[in-house]
Amino acid sequence: MNVVIIGNGAIGQKRAIAIEAVGDVIVGCLDIGDVLRAGADVAVVATTHDALMPRAIEALQVGAHVLIEKPGARSVAELDQISAVAQLYGRHVRVGFNHRYHPA
Repeated sequence: MNVVIIGNGAIGQKRAIAIEAVGDVIVGCLDIGDVLRAGADVAVVATTHDALMPRAIEALQVGAHVLIEKPGARSVAELDQISAVAQLYGRHVRVGFNHRYHPA
């Protein structure tokens, strides 16, 4: 799959390592101010909480499935908006939780 990462902080870098490890192709790494273009199969949204919802919606609108980092949004209303756009465009959205298998 072709993957774009939105947000180049620590979590975005961890996702990049995992993406490359499974053999998928990173086609772009964007800062939150960059404009996302069509072409990626999947977008990883690893931004600050205030940018999660708008960047996820932007990715869905250009045709990408979305892995959005926890908490996924700042409110249930924002999650509902993401869900509605995903349904409209026929795309999948999942919320990542990178400590799910942490030994602690």
